[in-house]
Amino acid sequence: MRNKNTVTKGAGSVNNLGLSEAAALLNVSRPFVLSMIEKGELPARKVDDQFLLPRAAVLAYKADLRAKALQALEEIAAIDQELGLR
Repeated sequence: MRNKNTVTKGAGSVNNLGLSEAAALLNVSRPFVLSMIEKGELPARKVDDQFLLPRAAVLAYKADLRAKALQALEEIAAIDQELGLR
């Protein structure tokens, strides 16, 4: 039986994502995820030569981005209505 916190070389564990996995989930490049880690926008720890990001933190970041995008769209729609564009 595999331990949930096991670090597997080349891939994240059940609770962690590797850099490539996080990038794919967020639909961004690996260098972009690395810059987010360096800026402190995403938590990560380094095991050997690999960054591991908590899956929950990456999913929360993705949900936050989506919420902000939806809020921006609602604001744009309200402005459209105010200006009579729609």
